[in-house]
Amino acid sequence: RSWRANQNGGSPLPFSNYQPKSFYNNILALANKIDPPAAATTATTTTTTTTTTTTTTTVTTTSTTTQDLKAALDAKVSKWGDANGDGGIDMGDAVAILQALANPNKYKLSDQGAANADVYEAGSGLTTNDANSIQMYLLGLIKTLPESYSSNETATTKATTTTTTTKATTTTTTTAAVNNGGQQGGFDMSQFGGQGGQGGFDMGNFDWSQFGGQGGQGGFDMGNFDWSQMGGQGGQGGFDMSQFGGQGGQGGFDMSQFGGQQGGFDMGNAGGQQTGGNGGAQVQAGKKLCAISFDDGASAQSKSDPAYRIIDALIKNNMTATFFIVSDWIKTNEQVQYEYQNGMEVANHTKSHQSLGSLGSSQIRSEWEQCNSKLKSIIGTEPSHLMRLPYLDGGGQVKSALYDVPLISCAIDTQDWNNASKDQIVNTIKQAAQNGSLEGAIVLCHENYATTAAAMEEVLPWLAQNGYQNVNISDMAAAKGKTLAGGQIHTRV
Repeated sequence: RSWRANQNGGSPLPFSNYQPKSFYNNILALANKIDPPAAATTATTTTTTTTTTTTTTTVTTTSTTTQDLKAALDAKVSKWGDANGDGGIDMGDAVAILQALANPNKYKLSDQGAANADVYEAGSGLTTNDANSIQMYLLGLIKTLPESYSSNETATTKATTTTTTTKATTTTTTTAAVNNGGQQGGFDMSQFGGQGGQGGFDMGNFDWSQFGGQGGQGGFDMGNFDWSQMGGQGGQGGFDMSQFGGQGGQGGFDMSQFGGQQGGFDMGNAGGQQTGGNGGAQVQAGKKLCAISFDDGASAQSKSDPAYRIIDALIKNNMTATFFIVSDWIKTNEQVQYEYQNGMEVANHTKSHQSLGSLGSSQIRSEWEQCNSKLKSIIGTEPSHLMRLPYLDGGGQVKSALYDVPLISCAIDTQDWNNASKDQIVNTIKQAAQNGSLEGAIVLCHENYATTAAAMEEVLPWLAQNGYQNVNISDMAAAKGKTLAGGQIHTRV
């Protein structure tokens, strides 16, 4: 029962408008109150008896060194919390820690990063508590890092060698405990490579039960922060990291494709909205990124209309785009659903496409809210919170009325709305690519012109061949580590 199925009225995620809801802090507080029970195991014992005669000659020396642990740790750290080594502290550091714990062979931290990341009981080693401390620091719940130091504030080392000569009969008993899986309870990570575990610190679907395995349920389960398929298949999620190495993830805060297919590094709107729909094209490493976006939807009434041709051209070239919808102009809900289902970003172009600069604050807000509500009813979840300004008009009270909405203009206008031909549209984009201005640019197009559809069918393959990938605006921002701030007009990322 989750927001993915449009049940219970919407999106019960722990963030709204970039800010944590009250229950997010309650969730964090539970970690300090609940002790996980010991996991049940099934053991198999093997006993081996060996008779040996040994002669050992050594020299005995004992030395003891005591060192202040806090000072030693501080000396090793370049910046507390900077796990990924980028010089700052942000959610990327928390993610880097969780990746390293989930799949250390693939996402190993550097020695410096590991030292920086040990912010919970510093000196005790890397755990999920360190990622939790970084999140609490970012939320202002703790003021400094590290959150704490290990209770052992001194480190004592002792070296001992001993001189002996012995003849002995030695009986060696070896007991091997084999965990056969299936345990329940606690902070359940029973599926690191296994099968069948259930339960544990279960708060919905913050599901870690499938790190490399299959079939588990539960884990640290918080609604739809679905990590259930790290290394597996088929996960869907809100804060979706389900596809580290797998396939098919869906997500809002979608990081599902570090190493897999479909989805990209989709951080949506950092408030729980799904921007990339069901899967979509992965943001490809090493590609130059641009965001050709399309206004005035949803205009199509048949699959041969320009809008569908544009969507299909994007799919064919492993690309996505942002489609800005005018809710009063929607011809069919099916087109909006088709965009969303194929990984396009479904975004807001107001209810009626009025120029907003001359309207009052409440009218401006109503134009956004009514369109947002309509789109949500069609795709069954929150649409992207980006909004294309009608006529690119951001004057008057627009910025203050939409203080929490990233306002989208453009860096490149193809002039398709002004009767530009197919060749003119293509040449505008190619010239921008060749002079370097296309990378990171938001490009203005419209979905309802046959010339635009024909231009996309020609220029998208050309872009792919020349090192570019077109992606939706939110994916481009996430891939570049940028934030699209509310109440500001954005022309590029």
